[in-house]
Amino acid sequence: RHRRLSTPTDAYELHPDIASYGTTLRRAAKNAGDAPGAARIVYVGSKLEKTGDVAKRLVWACDENGAMTRDPREIFQSRGGERGEAAADGAADEGSDPFAFDTFKTYGTAKQAATALTLTLARKTRAAHGDSIVVHACTPGMVRTNLSRFMHPLAFYASQPVQWALIKSPRQGASAPVYCATSTDAVAREHTAGYFGTESSFADGPVLKLEPSDVAREESVGEELWRIMDALHGEVEGDGLR
Repeated sequence: RHRRLSTPTDAYELHPDIASYGTTLRRAAKNAGDAPGAARIVYVGSKLEKTGDVAKRLVWACDENGAMTRDPREIFQSRGGERGEAAADGAADEGSDPFAFDTFKTYGTAKQAATALTLTLARKTRAAHGDSIVVHACTPGMVRTNLSRFMHPLAFYASQPVQWALIKSPRQGASAPVYCATSTDAVAREHTAGYFGTESSFADGPVLKLEPSDVAREESVGEELWRIMDALHGEVEGDGLR
């Protein structure tokens, strides 16, 4: 039976879940005779990950030799106010945070980091278990959810016809995650590190194999993020992957 993680799998939360569910995944794979894709991990991301700036943040957090010089928790924190705005204009003092707060940029960066971590997890899991446990990332597109509850009431009610006309229903948005978790297609069952979604972010359609951002695919970025997650949460290499 496919099991949903008990916590959201975003940038900081993907990593510790590996240790928590490693035993469950190994047992599921064994019970299925270690068949390809017997157990699966699916990360639900967003195409907005292509707007992220993870690589720039890693450069900012390290010295010229690649050694981390900042608290890892600072890397994905975006700050508003005069300090951040000055830094964004290139006028900040040395050592200040160069990333002024931007809602979509921050969201995209978190999704990019989590996508890179997912693809790194796929490589590590394949090295440890072959194809019996596969790991995929997917993007559901724009889906009608209760996120709009934060809008002004007038804007919320005015936007409803547009949402119903132009944005996917929850059932349509679930097609990519469900495909990754249950499909018997060889591309989803036998090959790990897939990135799936519909061609359009707004219209329903067949689930296809897509390409994540270049940054998310870069192995060095994923490995560095993995090292940072180890620093934040403790190593999971032993309990999580063997």
